Amino acid sequence: MRLAIVGAGKIAREHAKAFLDIENTELLGVTSRSKKPLEAFATDFKVTNKCDNIEQLYRTTHAELVIITVNVDQILSVLLECARYPWTILVEKPLGINLTEGNYLDKALGDAVNRIYVALNRRHYSTFRELDRLINLDSGKRIIKVIDQENQFAARSAGFSTQITENWMFANSIHLIDILRQFGRGKIINIEQSTKWKSMTTMKHQVSIAFDSGDIGIYECQWNEAGPWSVLVSKENSNWLMKPLEKLTQIFESSGAIDLTPKSDWDTNFKPGFRLQAEMMIAKMKDRESKIVSFKDALSTMQLVHDMYES
Repeated sequence: MRLAIVGAGKIAREHAKAFLDIENTELLGVTSRSKKPLEAFATDFKVTNKCDNIEQLYRTTHAELVIITVNVDQILSVLLECARYPWTILVEKPLGINLTEGNYLDKALGDAVNRIYVALNRRHYSTFRELDRLINLDSGKRIIKVIDQENQFAARSAGFSTQITENWMFANSIHLIDILRQFGRGKIINIEQSTKWKSMTTMKHQVSIAFDSGDIGIYECQWNEAGPWSVLVSKENSNWLMKPLEKLTQIFESSGAIDLTPKSDWDTNFKPGFRLQAEMMIAKMKDRESKIVSFKDALSTMQLVHDMYES
């Protein structure tokens, strides 16, 4: 499999490590606006083709897959440019700064969306896959409680633009909100906000979600204060907790808890979720069974983010 990468930062490196661990995969080229990271990336991963732009990247490598790892505010323009060429595309989430950009891409890209996939790596965590297996052992109703924590002030201090931090729920909360769609079954039929979110002001945002299967989603986000991410899935007589998300614990009301975290060399040796995600991407391209996230699937999560934060 011939690969190319747009971007040369930390996430580009994690993707490169994961994909290059797969047999018969070669990284043929890279492009980035930042020349110093580009040079370092090319040296570390022994990439010969350091390209000035996306057109040169495609013409030089004729890659079968391009991985887009640029900043959120560059996603729209870079994705449109990459879609001009016939390679398959894996793009880091989200699909633009907000739902407006996501919907614009959906229309502008046309049929090209069918060869675009989105890197929502937490879906590929070993803990998530094990929890999904356990809760599907019976058809009982589920309550999925997601605890999020986000900090716009810290994001601005880290150099993110006002436009990005005003839409920070798309840039970062999407990781947690996607979990509600991952474990909640059926169509969402109702969304209720117990608070109205206001940028740089709201401290706690709470939302409840009803699915037509009877499942219930509960989302709480602590804004601009410390607090860990966690997921609690409850069924009759069973509770499973991921806190942190890389650890899975089953909690019993009367007899404590047991650690059910699967042993995963892939999640230990690579950024969690990335190695299986790479495997799923290659499998999709070879017409094998795959759970890689499609453009339309990721856009549905962006729609949910929008609906949960719409004021």
